Amino acid sequence: MKRIGLSGRIDQMSPSIFGVILALPAILVLGLVIIFPLSYNIILSFSKINPTIGSKLSFIGFKNYLEILYDPSFWNALKNTVIISFVAVFFEMASGMLLALILNMNLKYVGVIRTLLMSPVMIAPVVVALLWRWMLADQYGVINYFATVFGLRQIRWLAQPFTAFISIIWVDIWQTTPFIMMLLLAGLQGLPTEPFEAARVDGASPFQVFRYIILPLLQPVILVALITRTTDVFRIFDTVYLLTGGGPGSSTEVLGTFTYKQTFTFLNFGKGSALSLISLLICGIIGMLYIRLLSSKPDR
Repeated sequence: MKRIGLSGRIDQMSPSIFGVILALPAILVLGLVIIFPLSYNIILSFSKINPTIGSKLSFIGFKNYLEILYDPSFWNALKNTVIISFVAVFFEMASGMLLALILNMNLKYVGVIRTLLMSPVMIAPVVVALLWRWMLADQYGVINYFATVFGLRQIRWLAQPFTAFISIIWVDIWQTTPFIMMLLLAGLQGLPTEPFEAARVDGASPFQVFRYIILPLLQPVILVALITRTTDVFRIFDTVYLLTGGGPGSSTEVLGTFTYKQTFTFLNFGKGSALSLISLLICGIIGMLYIRLLSSKPDR
């Protein structure tokens, strides 16, 4: 009898079966780290459990979701999250684009400048939040110190609703603008040169080049940057938790801190799971809207 070796069996396999075998380890890892926790989270969102008395899961249907929808604190947290997300992303995209355009020029010491500008994104968000909490402190903060030096009055940055809100947005912009800058810079450096040469011959102004050449060609990169940053800042937690904890009052409460408090402070795991799934759904809707808006081509 003729024996068929491993290589012979592989040659006899269909490409689809062979592809599934190659992807099987990744599928198993994906199931362990994503599919199983997500499935359990969905089950938990329709249930009630009290870990303090060791009670088992009891199915309560959509009660957790209804409690969330009728909770004014949820709508306050959602409103704050939406405002922080879109204001921060707008300024990050604008400043990131400006810096990317500048760094795309033939500047002297551009490597050193790029390294310095990239330093904030290399720092852990927890460290960034602690650093800015110290800088924005009322009595010993360096910002209020320099305000006093120049004859300005001290501001309680993290103790007043408006300034606390602005501080959170500023910290997020400061840390993540370099990420947008590098993403857009990579896109700029990968653009073809022919359209720019044709525009130069036609006498197009820098604004016309930016409007009619750079923006359309960079559209895929801009889409990736928008989806990545919006969904990321929509899940903001550590910056808010360490800077203000959602205060003063609930003026800076976001979905991340609200979910954390429901889950780990009040031990309402069912409601916390439902909140996390609502956040996931909202992020998915935002991503689809971005894709629909930026992928649609104007009629000619």
